[in-house]
Amino acid sequence: MKIIKIDWCKILGHWYEPIFIKGAYADKEVKFIGCKCRRCDFGEDELLDANKKMDRSDFCTYSEKYWHEHK
Repeated sequence: MKIIKIDWCKILGHWYEPIFIKGAYADKEVKFIGCKCRRCDFGEDELLDANKKMDRSDFCTYSEKYWHEHK
């Protein structure tokens, strides 16, 4: 019996969730919001690459409240 895996992202589109990142690059503080798909993790590799290129990565979170309040 062959198990068929349904590719929901192909049928319904990606289900993006925001990722809030704060860190430093070339001695300047940077804050940005990236996205990745909850179903297939599309976009996660790009977020990890951006995080690695920062000189200092303070945090990476799903919480917008924490992103605004954290100093």
